[in-house]
Amino acid sequence: MLMGLLHDIGMLPIYYYADRYPELMDNNQSLGDLVKQLHGDLGALILANWKFPPEFIKVSIDADNWHYHTTTKNDYSDLIMIAHLHSFIGKGEEKKLLAIPEEQLPHIVDLPAYKRLGIADLTAEDSVWLLNTAKNKLNKLKAIWGIKETWGTDSWRKAHCA
Repeated sequence: MLMGLLHDIGMLPIYYYADRYPELMDNNQSLGDLVKQLHGDLGALILANWKFPPEFIKVSIDADNWHYHTTTKNDYSDLIMIAHLHSFIGKGEEKKLLAIPEEQLPHIVDLPAYKRLGIADLTAEDSVWLLNTAKNKLNKLKAIWGIKETWGTDSWRKAHCA
C-alpha cells in the first residue's frame, strides 16, 4: 500500500514549482509533458534520498511504463502498474488533470505485467470477491482506528474542502 501511495511522489515538486509560473500552469500540454518526462526519475531520487529500499525506487520509475519488460517473474512494479491503470476506470477528469488522453491508456489485458502476475484467469466474480474482501478488511481497520468517514466521500469533502 505504501508503494502505491508513494510511486508518484515525483509529481509533487513539479506541480509545486510549476505553480510559480502561470504560463506553465495555463498550458496543460506542456505541464503534462513535463510531468510525464520527469516524475518517475524525480520520484526515484526523492525515495533514494529518503533511504527507501530499491523496490520502492524501481516502482517510481516503472509505474507508468505500461509495457516495460523485466527478467524477473513479477515484482511490485507490476502490481502497482495494474492498480494504477485500474484506478483510472471511470475517472475522466483525473486523466485530464494528469494529461493522459484516453487513447494512451492500454487495455489491462495487454500489459506484460498482467501476464506476469498470473491474473489472466481472474473472472469477474473473482474480482468482485477480491474487492469485497479488501473492503471488509479496510472496514475492520477503520473500526479499530475509530475512523467513521473516509476522506474523499462527499460528506468529507463538504466538511473539509469548503
